[in-house]
Amino acid sequence: LISVCLLVPLCTVRLYESRERYFIPPQKTLRTNIRYYITTQPEREYPPLLNYVRERIQLKPGGTFRGSVTGVFQIPEDRPYYWHENQGSYYTVIPERFKHTFFFLDFHELQMPSLEEYSQYVTPPLHVVVSRLLTRPQDYSISNMEIITRINPRIMRGLGVRYIYTDQKLNDRHLVLIKGLPYHEPTSTLEGEGLQLTRISKTVERDPSMMLRLYEVVAPNLAGFSPRQVRYNPTAEAALETLLEDSFEWDQQIVLHEPIKSDSEAVTQALAGAANGALRYDRDGIHIDATSEGTSLLLLPLQYSRCLVWRPAESSSVQARLLRANLLQTAVLFHGRAQGTIAFEFSFGVKNNCRRLDIADMEAMRFGELRPKGLYEYK
Repeated sequence: LISVCLLVPLCTVRLYESRERYFIPPQKTLRTNIRYYITTQPEREYPPLLNYVRERIQLKPGGTFRGSVTGVFQIPEDRPYYWHENQGSYYTVIPERFKHTFFFLDFHELQMPSLEEYSQYVTPPLHVVVSRLLTRPQDYSISNMEIITRINPRIMRGLGVRYIYTDQKLNDRHLVLIKGLPYHEPTSTLEGEGLQLTRISKTVERDPSMMLRLYEVVAPNLAGFSPRQVRYNPTAEAALETLLEDSFEWDQQIVLHEPIKSDSEAVTQALAGAANGALRYDRDGIHIDATSEGTSLLLLPLQYSRCLVWRPAESSSVQARLLRANLLQTAVLFHGRAQGTIAFEFSFGVKNNCRRLDIADMEAMRFGELRPKGLYEYK
């Protein structure tokens, strides 16, 4: 699996291929109790609540990023989360009731971006942000599989999350409830969409109050926030403390890890807000188009790397600078209009020094001094 530096994977993850649809029982998955529905049939039917999100955020080459999705389900408070253990309603009731796991690997199969990632290419910044900001203190984490166990709409909004599947009842100003479907009912209708949930063969006898809920995040970071208040945190620990502050709003504030410099001079004037942002990707890279009446920062839902380079459009002479922001994100510093492409330039031959520079960033920000979190975390 190859993940290209995005908060959203750039490829469709297909776990297995078969001629028929299979349901793998947990006892046959070597202690992995995740139940997958595996298919290669394009005519496979999906739950209406899944299709609702799929139609709105499915990402294909040449398409515009319209947000990502995540599934976060309740785990008993007295029990820490292990990725390979059967936890709560997630691995039991939901597949039986809705014929889908609402798990991020299934989202990837449908070309739906997710904040979670499962690969050997998970970066230290992504691991730190997910494990420290979006998991419960008692949960264990593993560095090649990022699983969210704690919903924080303020943080998710800044990272580009648009939809959240959960069985939790949430009351947050950043969230709007789209629909809730009871676990114990065999059929239901999506109000306002005219969609009917397919009847399943048997109901699941559970607490009637248990529901699968779909929330939409209000005004997520789809095409780049344009924060105007800069906070400098040179170390990872200091940045985490800032990002955890309830008063830190990602569309208004930004954490940088080195002073802003433009043409060898420090930028001292107030930042202007950027407008008309758009984020589109294809095989050449991530295409950006934003305008500003002055100097602006554009915070993207894109992981930063020293291997990212800015290529201005042929019709534009504006040079933009790429910066690391909020530990893992890419910020674009520009004046006037930023019209160009962000490309990932790396090879095992002549273009590998940028990864060494990424390692140097981690050392300068003291990632290695962060306290380990959980039994399964490795430096």
